[in-house]
Amino acid sequence: MAIFQRVTPRLKAGLTEKQVAALILEEMRKVEGLEQAWEPDQCPAVFTGPSSAGAHASPTDRPIEPGHIMNVDFGVRKEGYWLGSPEDLVLLRPGEESAPESVQRGFETIVESIRAAAREIRPGRAGWKSMTSLGTASSATVIPNTPTGRVIR
Repeated sequence: MAIFQRVTPRLKAGLTEKQVAALILEEMRKVEGLEQAWEPDQCPAVFTGPSSAGAHASPTDRPIEPGHIMNVDFGVRKEGYWLGSPEDLVLLRPGEESAPESVQRGFETIVESIRAAAREIRPGRAGWKSMTSLGTASSATVIPNTPTGRVIR
């Protein structure tokens, strides 16, 4: 989603979950006719670091710190169409050139799961049935070309 492409370079240590959400909404408002896809207090949902509030919670005053994984769940709607676009990002620690192996492995697992689901989806088949056939019970929207696992320097 172009909104994330414009926001990602602006992310840095010290910003709070609420500030990240505000940046996303600022970019959304630049596109005529876009609206938040679900409840405004949770769209976007932004959560970072250990012991975060987790998915489907409102952003908090928790700051992003080096080494944190940040999850963003954001969706837009326009003219009756909806797009949900979750993003997973990691803020590198000083001296790191890439995500730690365990984090990178997690990102790769997410990408492969999306690709596997995309191979299973067929016209007229509910997304959750495709996920169930893969052994994953989920009602998540599958968008095959969604980038995930971005690294913030």
